[in-house]
Amino acid sequence: MRKFLLLLTTVFSLAANSQEIYESFLQEGKVWTFSDDNYWTDKHEKFTMFIQGDTIIDGNACKKVYRNDLNHYQYALSEENKAIYIYFDGKEKEMLYDFNKKVGDKFSADHDEDVIAAIDTVKVGERFFRRFISENMEQTVWIEGIGGQFNLEIPFPNVGNTVTFVSCEQNGEILITASDYRKPSITGIGKVSSSSASASSKVYSADGKQLDRLAKGLNIIKSADGKTVKVMK
Repeated sequence: MRKFLLLLTTVFSLAANSQEIYESFLQEGKVWTFSDDNYWTDKHEKFTMFIQGDTIIDGNACKKVYRNDLNHYQYALSEENKAIYIYFDGKEKEMLYDFNKKVGDKFSADHDEDVIAAIDTVKVGERFFRRFISENMEQTVWIEGIGGQFNLEIPFPNVGNTVTFVSCEQNGEILITASDYRKPSITGIGKVSSSSASASSKVYSADGKQLDRLAKGLNIIKSADGKTVKVMK
């Protein structure tokens, strides 16, 4: 039992220094690349959105977001406790993303059909990113610190939208690409729901007690292949 608790402590320490490090959304040097593929007009081109400089709107510290082929910033974004807000033309802020949401929550009050079915972790290179997945895998997927698979200011599927995410980089280093939105979870157990884990996995509390489902707080999941991952609920 002592060895097992030592293992859990080690896993907790490793996870705390890797998987659970929050990837800030608004960082200087971060660049998003998108592809605009309008088959009606036969328009196919790539463009980038990037963060450069600061501004203050209604007393809130914001970052300016530019598009590479335009000569003025498009809008401002602010980040407050893992929630991302947008300001168009200095108007009242509107929430774009909220990375505090949990399984069972709606992605947005305006999108009743998009309910978070799973929150898992994907590994890209040596980095770990939390991923928020809707009940329909072909619909909304958010990645913490990156956004959705559409235009930066469009976090949900939108009829008529021709823009899709290509990649995001930080100071010239690729953080994530479009294909990473569909990567298998590093938990090895597929989707993690609020009610139960996979039948082939075991769930433990931080003190080593085996659970029959995910509990509020820290959960340590050990899959059938021996992989162990920490999940916060």
